[in-house]
Amino acid sequence: MARLAHTVTVAALDRGWFEEAAGALVDLLDASREGPGGSVLLADGRTGGRWRACGC
Repeated sequence: MARLAHTVTVAALDRGWFEEAAGALVDLLDASREGPGGSVLLADGRTGGRWRACGC
């Protein structure tokens, strides 16, 4: 049996960057709606594909 070890370095996000990214995501979600067959219909008319609960 193999045993692996690794180190992960975690750094805090810049608060301004995070707030800007979260705001952009909220704006995108507010402007989107469900399209045919469960697809995501973006504000510009493009479809974002079908979202799966399992993340597959």
